[in-house]
This record gives sequence, structure tokens and C-alpha cells, in this order.
Amino acid sequence: MKRSLSYVWSRTAALMVLGLTCSLVAAPAAQAQRAPQEDGPGAAATPTTSGRSLDLKRDLSLQPPRETLLGAIARSQLGAGASAAQLAQKREELLDSWNAEHYHGPNAAAYAKLQQNEQRALAANSSPKAMGLGVEGTLRLFAVMVDFGGTDTATAFSHRTSVDDPTCITENVTATGPLHNQIPSPGPLDNFTFWQPSFEREYYEKLVFSTEGITERVRLDLTDPEDGKPGINLAGQTMRNYYEEVSGGHVQFDGGPKGVIGWVTLPHSEAYYGASACYDGESADMADMDGLPSNPYFGSGPKALIADLITEINKADPSFPWKDYDTDGDGLIDHVVIFHAGKDKSSGGGVQGYQALWAHRSSVPQNDPNFVAHTKDPSDPTDRDIRFNGYTLQYEDVETGVLVHEFGHDLGLPDLYDTSRAGESNVVWWDLMSTGSNTGKLIGTHPTHMSAWDKYALGWADYKVVEPSAAPQELKLGQTSNPPAGTTQAVRVNLPPNHVTYTELQGSSNQAWWSNNDQNGAQNTITRDLSLAGRSAPLTLKFDIDHEIEEDWDYLFVEVSTNGGTTYTTLPGVIDGTADPSTVGGPSYTDPNGNLKRFAYENAYAYTGSSGGWERVAHDLSAYAGQNIKLRFRYNTDEASLLRGSFIDNIVVREGITAIFSDGIESSDLKGWVPAVAAGIPGETLGAGWGFSDGTQEFPEYYLLEWRNTDGFDRGLKYGYNTIFSDITADGREQFRVDHTPVNAPGLLVWLRDSRYGVDPFGATNAPIATLEDLPSEGPKGGLLIVDANPQPLRGPRNGKITTGVGTFPYAPGNNWSGRVQAINSAFNLQGSPAVTLTLASLIGSDYVYTPTLQAALPAVNGFHDALGYYPGVERLDTAVATSAVRARRFALSDPDASVVVPASGYYSPKTPAEFVADSEGTTPSAYETIYSADIVNFLDLGSTAGVVVTGQHSGNPGSTNLQYGYHFEVVGQADNGSYGTIRVYNTKTAADSSATITPDGGITDPVTVKVVGQNVGSPAKLTVYSDFDEAAATYVEGSASDGAVPVKATLSQVQQILATKGVAGLDAVRAAPGEAIAVVLTGSATIDSGAKVSFSYKLTRTTMLAVRVQNKVEVNDGAFTSLRLEQFGKINFLPISSK
Repeated sequence: MKRSLSYVWSRTAALMVLGLTCSLVAAPAAQAQRAPQEDGPGAAATPTTSGRSLDLKRDLSLQPPRETLLGAIARSQLGAGASAAQLAQKREELLDSWNAEHYHGPNAAAYAKLQQNEQRALAANSSPKAMGLGVEGTLRLFAVMVDFGGTDTATAFSHRTSVDDPTCITENVTATGPLHNQIPSPGPLDNFTFWQPSFEREYYEKLVFSTEGITERVRLDLTDPEDGKPGINLAGQTMRNYYEEVSGGHVQFDGGPKGVIGWVTLPHSEAYYGASACYDGESADMADMDGLPSNPYFGSGPKALIADLITEINKADPSFPWKDYDTDGDGLIDHVVIFHAGKDKSSGGGVQGYQALWAHRSSVPQNDPNFVAHTKDPSDPTDRDIRFNGYTLQYEDVETGVLVHEFGHDLGLPDLYDTSRAGESNVVWWDLMSTGSNTGKLIGTHPTHMSAWDKYALGWADYKVVEPSAAPQELKLGQTSNPPAGTTQAVRVNLPPNHVTYTELQGSSNQAWWSNNDQNGAQNTITRDLSLAGRSAPLTLKFDIDHEIEEDWDYLFVEVSTNGGTTYTTLPGVIDGTADPSTVGGPSYTDPNGNLKRFAYENAYAYTGSSGGWERVAHDLSAYAGQNIKLRFRYNTDEASLLRGSFIDNIVVREGITAIFSDGIESSDLKGWVPAVAAGIPGETLGAGWGFSDGTQEFPEYYLLEWRNTDGFDRGLKYGYNTIFSDITADGREQFRVDHTPVNAPGLLVWLRDSRYGVDPFGATNAPIATLEDLPSEGPKGGLLIVDANPQPLRGPRNGKITTGVGTFPYAPGNNWSGRVQAINSAFNLQGSPAVTLTLASLIGSDYVYTPTLQAALPAVNGFHDALGYYPGVERLDTAVATSAVRARRFALSDPDASVVVPASGYYSPKTPAEFVADSEGTTPSAYETIYSADIVNFLDLGSTAGVVVTGQHSGNPGSTNLQYGYHFEVVGQADNGSYGTIRVYNTKTAADSSATITPDGGITDPVTVKVVGQNVGSPAKLTVYSDFDEAAATYVEGSASDGAVPVKATLSQVQQILATKGVAGLDAVRAAPGEAIAVVLTGSATIDSGAKVSFSYKLTRTTMLAVRVQNKVEVNDGAFTSLRLEQFGKINFLPISSK
């Protein structure tokens, strides 16, 4: 089964969110372009990804600012009287701005490796683990703690006033310290900040390498929520335990012969390394770590910290065993983690403020002798230089969650929150690489597990691949932590792949040469012999090219060899018919990253960056007249970040105007070209290399099913949180107060992995707002999102408003609680979602006023059915929002970034109300997508991407138009302790589901009311519901059946036979006389929509003191599979599924 929805790889969208242009939005492919003449100009430009961020190449990955710092800035900017909603909105805006300008993410080379491993495993219908591509072994950490023991002065030093105040001050500065154990306790209202009075070496040894963890309770001013004793128990919450559990024993840590080193006292103050300077009266950024002017690396201050650290260690121990920390023998210390004394700048910097360091991951130059820790002994041929390169810098009071999250980046895992911050992906608590790193009794002390996909990509789990059929399968899914023996870790259910259009081929062309984009460190070529014997100038090579190559990092060379391929010379190119260069290189090219010289030679010529679509180019071959040559296209990539590569078509070589070689690349004939695949960088895995392409690329999509329970490190799922307030007190102490919000585990998570979405092909980027208009329906898409079992937003008294150029208006979606709260009920389960209390805090003067709100428990949603949409869709606003003097709009997306769009075989509309009609000007109705109040209000026209106009009421369900694939995943049982769930998996496009409640009307001898609901969870159909009660224990109360239900004296098979032969009217023949009913039947002659429900109730009187048992079966009348459950005073037992 193959989907061909024809996406372009990306475009710069007209879609605007809060004034920021969102890119990377897939759109319908452009129209086919006219065929160029053989030597003529190429067709018009096609969309490219040239605007995509290449942040993975950045050398500096900064941890995001802490909520306390964001809260302090918000409070400072808004002033007294700010409401909770205003403060929350301002924190979001600040974080949006931060993420737009800073990079936080994975190690580029490791990320590229994970992408390639997944791509190859899926192509083989295997897994990275099964293919031996997993990350495993004992990883050695060089872990060291540093104090700041010196005093430094700076004359007329211009710097920020504070971390949260960019005003520049010029003054004489004297800076000293800090030493460790000087961090003050949190503020008096704080219930969430991790703190202890002493951070000695033993703390870090326990935190990183031990199994017992921190055995002394912390925050004795608080009560542990699990045992009710004073102080918070953090036993066992260590980095070692986390990775041993999550990796299934594939990864362990050790600290080498020295363990955690330190405290090492550096000869300078923290300001010397970390102060934020001003330049020309302006402060660039609150995270800047310029250092003081006396720092030899001023402007990049932390480099001096590394150099001084090396000096101090060697001074204290001249025989320090540096080689023991280079376990792979590459001359670089493997994993460096540095803990600095004092508060981090990301949380305000404490007493040091603007002088503090900001937690980050970076590297130091390999060609600088100051970063050589051990110099090779020339008399020892086995010796080698040992250098520092990459490192991670953390703060003194670091928590487990931060350490394990950042190490996840070292392993290559991306962030799964929305790094664009235009919205919020719904992963939140359910994955370490989202906000799961922050969970705990105190922030970050109880991080949650990695998701099923993380473990699959890292080669730590080999999941069961299920191809569901009409015959149901039942599987026992074990909890992610400590799964019971005999259970399955997770299940992968493949969907039809997506076909992404990389380029629109020109005119009648049906294929072109493509460099491919599946290999880092590639040196892939196509080469052919070309005789120019007897030929004279002018000789010209021309071809059409559409390229998107990582600019100034990767290159495509056009080369000629005159010695049989021993050596090659690169050729400069021009846009055909002009003197404008199509290549870079030559003496004027700076080669900013050194890769042109690395892959060829100095002053070589090559293609790089984006062509912006097809263009016709020319290369002069006149210098080779009269010779036999080899002509070669060579594509070189470095260790990370692959774009879509290069497409080449319509190759011709001319002598004057006479073609002496022509290749339209329209058949399987290679025309003498010889493709070759090679690793330009040793150790890189080979890809497919050059080949013919129709301009599209296939990207797998699949569901991942996993069972989550609050066990092991997933205990953290009990400790999600809603921020009540986050602030920094006047005396510089963090003050963070939260409501804890447990998730609805144990339960089934249904992940959707869509490999189209990433910074690179096969990435995992979640940008739900940027993808709203992508097919198959309006709503979020991303690399890895969760189908939310309860997508309707939870709302509170948040005084939601929206501001336009006309005024401020009530706005119901503005009452949505944050995405963190919306994610607590995402699992499909049997017990429902617990009630939670959520608190608003308004700032009145210098005091907070609390308003608690109880969010009621939600009933269980036990099954996923892909005929249903799990996106809240569009709602009608009570008050229209005026966007101009003549235009007002009345519709909005209820929760724009909620859940994920369910895949389908074509376009379907999201849920809309019946009133969704053209406005007073007769224009197409539109829905606001704005998440919170802003000066720019954004809206979208439903159906525009698919070329249709959406009006009126729509269910939002793919099944309404029979576009679903027919997948059903149902929880039908679980262990008493939640350690596993029994999941029923099947595939059919017509299906039904049932639920019921049994409620006593009064005392034990009074009747009970049975309420039965049947739901169509497939294509539109007629339903029959058969409610079978135990007539030995209960008697039907005459006249109690409602909504057209009929008491009958007939078995299910008899009812089915009657309906098949005589229709609904035939039930009169089996209508029960008083006292004879054995079941109650509701059957409809009308077809009901996908997702629609039928319901009825009736009463039973007990004839014995036995429990009342009711068995409900709902059936699609065409004989499709049915759902069968047994009810006993509200307890549901799922029975084997059956059919006619």
C-alpha cells in the first residue's frame, strides 16, 4: 500500500505565528515546468530548503533558561498586578525569543549516525539493534569540579547590569569567587527547587556513578509525598542507574582511575571566564560568556577555563593518567563533564549575576597547544598527544534530569519539544528528551524514561513488528521500566510511506541523476570516459542542476582527469549564457570551514548551498581539446547535516554548436557513467551513492505502541507539574512553586513517527504550528508525536483574551492550561484520568494570591481507532474577534498544537461546527490558530492546501470519508500492578465499540440502571447493540428501555438472523413478554457517521443477591468485527472478539 500525497520538501510559508515566519511547512508540489531546450535556460525555480537552520553545525549548545529566570524577567517587565495568565504568556514569549536565537540540541555527528541507522534498519524491515548498530559499552567520563579561587580586576569594563537587565554599565570591576557551598537556600514559598547546603565530591560521585544515590534527604523544609517524612528522598536517582535501566544494560558509566576529580581551584574568578560584556554600548545576549578583557580568549571566555583546568591538574599531578580517558585512542578525551561552583547564569547567576557561566556544551580548537593535556614523548613510539575537544559545563546544584538529558544529546538524540517555540509538542512528560527531564519531587530529580523511538534508534530495543489483519492479535506489552518476563517491549505498526517531492523534474523528463543524501562522510562519484581527440575549442559541458548542499560544508565537484583517473582537476562553472559563476572557489573564496581544501585542494571549484531550483550551467572544456579524458561528478559530505543533495539532468558536451555527447538520462542505460560509493571520511558507513531518481523520496511512517507505568525511573510520571509561579527573590534566591500533575498511567501510548520532519532527512523535529497546513489534515505533525487519547483542552479561569489592531476581545482558547497540563491524560487506559488541582497565582503588589481550580477526572478511553480524529479542531467563539473595522472572525482552533493528525489516504477536514460558514463579507470561513494573546492575529483557511473549501459541520474523522487505513489498538486488560497491558491489535475499516455503566438506584434491593453506549469506530454504518444480562440474577423492569431499545427473548444469533432477513420490523416477533426478557436490543435503520454514538438505558431488578452481570455487544450490520465486553457494577472485562 503506497501513499503519494506529493509533498515538497519544504517552503518558506506565508503562515505567520506571533510575527515570526514559520518555515519547513510542506505544501503541494509545484506545477510541472516547461521542458528546457537542450542548451537553453533551466525551468523556473522550485521550492528549496535553503532557509533551513544549520544549527547542528554550531559549536555552542546552550541549555535553555530556567523557569525562575524567565519568571523574574516577566515579573520585572510586567510589574505589580500582573495576572497569572499574563506572567505565563510573558514567560512563553521570552522562551520563544530565546529559542529563535540560540541552539540547544544533539551532537551533530552522533545525530547523523542515528538518522542513518534508522533509515537503513527500516529499509531492511529490521532494527538498529538487530543490525548491530546500537550504542553500547562502558562509557568513561572525565568528570571534574572547579572552584574559582582568584580575584580579578577590570578597569572601565562595560557589562550588562544583570542577567535580566541588558542595560550597559561601564565601571571598574573587582570580581572574586565563588567557591562551592555558597549557594543560598530557595525562597520561602518554593516547593520545587533542588538544594542542599553542601556539594562535596561525594555528592557527584553518588549522582553520576553510584547505585545507591543521594541517601541523605534534601529540602528538610518539605515533606516527601511518598512516605510523609520530612525531607525529600532521592535514593537511587543516579545517572548510572538511569542509563542502565533505560538501555537495558547496554550502557554503563565509569569515572576512570580518578573518579570525580576536585574540587580543582582555578586561578581566576568566575567573571574572568563568564562575564557578559557590552560592545559599543550594547549587550548582545544574556547568555554571553565573554569573560574579562584580561582573558586571552576574551569573547569566548570558557576556553580559558579549559586551559587553566589542564594547567592546574598537571601542576597538582604531573603523572595524571590522561590516556586512561581516551579509550578509543583518537587522541581526544572521550566525555568531559565539568561542574562549576555557584549558581548558573541560566537561573540568574545568583550572587555572581552577569558574571556567572551559562551551562552549555561546546568544544575547544584542536590546533591550540593550550588544550593539550598530555604531550607525546618522542622517545615512545606508542605515546600520543591527548587533547581536550568537546565538553559539557554544568552548575554546582545540577540535578539528575539535566545530566541524563544532556548525555542523551551526546548520544545523538534531538530535543522533542518544539525548539521553534511557536507552539508546544505534546511529548512533554512522556520522554526524557522533552520535559521528562524536569519531572520529580523536586525539579529534575526523577526524570522519566526515553520513548520507544529513542531506544529503537539507539539500538537498545528490538520491537515486534506487527502487520495487523482482520484477525485480531493480543499482545502483552511490558512496562518500559523493568518489563516482566515474557512481555513485548513495544510494537511497531508500519503505515504506508510518505513520498516527499525533492524536485519537480522539468517538462517531459522522468528521471535525473541524484547524488542521494544518505551518507555522512560521502565521497561518491559518477565517472565516464570522454574522447576529445580531434576536437578543437570551444568545447563546453552543459547540464541542468538543482542542488541543495550544506553551504560551505559539503561540495559537488565537476572534475577532469587526463591521466586515467590518477589525479583530477576541478572546473569552474557559470550560469549558461552569462558570466555569473555557478560554483564557488578560486582565490577569492575564503573556504570558511576549510572543507573545500579538505575534500579537494586550495582554490578548487565546486557547487555548494542552494541553486534555488533548476538552472542550466556551463563548464569550459577547451583546455582539454585533442585529449582523452575522464569526466567526473564528485559529491563530498562531512560528518553531519545532510540536505537533499544534487540532481543533474540533460547533460551535453558540444564542440562549438555540435553535440559530441548527449545524455537525457531517460532510460536505464548508464551511457558509460560508472557510479562509485566511497567513504571520504574513514569509518563512515556507505550509502547508496549516485542513482536515477524521479525527484521524490520515500519516508517511512509508523506507529509505535508502548506501555507506560509509574515504575522505576518512570516514577517521574507521577511528578509532572503546573507552574504556579517562578521567580527570583530580591536577595537572589530561586523561588519555584508548582502543582504536581500525575499522568494517566498505567496506559498505552500511541506514538506516531513521521520521518519527513527533521533538520536533516530522517530527523525528528517537532514543530506543530509550522506544520498545521500539511496534509492530510489541518493540525500538528512532527517527527515524533503522541496520539492524545483525550485531545479536548483542559481550561481554567485564565481570563483568556486576544488583542488585535482593533481592540482586545474575550478568547476561549486563551483559557487553555499549558501544553504541559494537556499532556497528562494522553494514554489509552482502563482506569481513566485522575482529577488534578491546578493553581493560578496573581501578583498583587509583592504578594501572590492563589486561585485553585479542580479539573475533574476523565473517563477511560481504552482504544485507538484510526477512523477517528484525535484533534480538537475548530470552535465557534462567543464573541467575534474584529481584525479590522470591517472584518470580524468568529472561529478559532480550540488548541492548535494539541495531539497529532492521524494519517489517512487523503485530505479530511478537522472538526468544525455547523455554523462554520462564510462571514458577512461572503469570504471563506477561517479559523484562528493563535495560541495566546498577541499583536498579530493569525488565521488559516481550512482545505486550502488540498484545494478545497471547507464549510459547515465536519466530524474531523478520516472514517467519515472512508480515508482511514483501518488500524485499531485496544487495551483489553492489564496486570494488577500495571506492569503490563494486554493490547488487541487488528485492521478493518468497519468496526464498532461499546461502553456501559451499571448504577444502583438506591439500596441493595432496589433496581439498577444499565446505560449502554455503542460507537461507530469505522466508516459510516448501521449499528446494532445487544445487551445481554444474566436473567438468573436479574429481571428486566418493564417499560424501562429508552431510545427505541427493545427487550427481547432471543439470542444474539437469532437477532442477527432476523435483522438479516426481515429488518428492524422483524424484532416484533421476538419482543419479550413481561418477565421473559433475556436481553435488550437497539438497532437502527439509519447509517451513522464515523465516531457517532447510539445509546440507551434500561433497568434491572435483582432476583438474587448475586452480582449483576451484563454483556454488551455492538456490531456493524454488515457483519464486521465487534467489540464485546462484560460489565459488572462498572467493572469491565474484555472478552475475545467475535464475528458473525
